[in-house]
Amino acid sequence: GFLRLIRADRPDDPDHPGHTGQAALRFDLRGTHWRIYLLLYLMMLPVIFAASLRPEFIRVYPFVAIARSSLGYFALWEVAYLSQFFALEFFFRGFLLFTLARHMPKAVAIARDVVPYTMIHYHKPMLEALGAIIGGCLLGYLALRYRSWVGGAFLHASVALTMDSAAVITSGKF
Repeated sequence: GFLRLIRADRPDDPDHPGHTGQAALRFDLRGTHWRIYLLLYLMMLPVIFAASLRPEFIRVYPFVAIARSSLGYFALWEVAYLSQFFALEFFFRGFLLFTLARHMPKAVAIARDVVPYTMIHYHKPMLEALGAIIGGCLLGYLALRYRSWVGGAFLHASVALTMDSAAVITSGKF
């Protein structure tokens, strides 16, 4: 409240109105939070494998049809595709979520962040669109908890690469 507005002596405090948000860029491998993202990735592997057997996922992944035709095109597509996850996570879990969390309770900020995030999944298979709600809430919580969106970007990109790879392998494309 009011006390946060007058605490000019601590601009490094995330609750301080003048805080730059640079802490949101950190991802400390010496800390423990990277292990949580690794555990989440490992937990996603059976889900990804099961999804890769479903026709609606095989039809969609990878998004660009030519990426299904050869390993070279697949690699080229993945470089472009995976890089966008860093922009996406920066926007949703960096810029939007950290801004909202300064002005409202964290749970409300996460919920408001998840709505547009889920909307960008509407064109994907229904199970993935529903999973975006859970994933968005979890990645939002972790971003606020560890003051960084970077781990979520690595997790999101890793899951996407694994899904694309599993769909191509399962469909026998190359």
